[in-house]
Amino acid sequence: RSTQMIYYFTGTGNSQYIARKLHHQLNEDYISMNTLIRNNDHSLQNIQGTLVFVGPTYAWKIPRIVEEWILLTPFNGVEEVYYVMDCGGNIGNAGHYNQELCKKKGFNYKGTMEIIMPENYLAMFDTPEDDEAQNIIKQADPVIKQTAFYIHQHLPLPDMSLQLKDKFQSSIVNTVFHHLYKQSSHYQYLNEYDVFPD
Repeated sequence: RSTQMIYYFTGTGNSQYIARKLHHQLNEDYISMNTLIRNNDHSLQNIQGTLVFVGPTYAWKIPRIVEEWILLTPFNGVEEVYYVMDCGGNIGNAGHYNQELCKKKGFNYKGTMEIIMPENYLAMFDTPEDDEAQNIIKQADPVIKQTAFYIHQHLPLPDMSLQLKDKFQSSIVNTVFHHLYKQSSHYQYLNEYDVFPD
């Protein structure tokens, strides 16, 4: 049978939470990219069905460390690919770049879902209080469930209406952001990919 394989990358737990929810709702396996990246593991990944990438939004794109791992890793039996990205505000034009990544890999791109989760990038934003965080998660749960439905039915994810600022954020701003913060202790906090290894 065709399966759904979920790969997730997490630095603070948001993406791990979403991946676990999808795991339970789809009744399919989920794998930590953190562990694979940490071990520099680029061995062949046998999918035989649907591939789902779950990860955070770093400057309105998927983390570069994740993109690099996907590019360097061979996949077998991929029928379609979904991206699920959590963020504190919006994912900008990340879907466009995810689609371009799929073209490079020869994947059938089925869309990108934006899921709002509690803000946790301490370098630039205030983190919400516990009650507010719980409320954000409560609002995210039905979106995760809806995402699972699309994936289970092999339906394309709904297109998001993009504004000019979204395209600007995911292109020019992302490049500037990456260069400014990649050497800082705050950015190292973002890239601490073995905080939640499982």
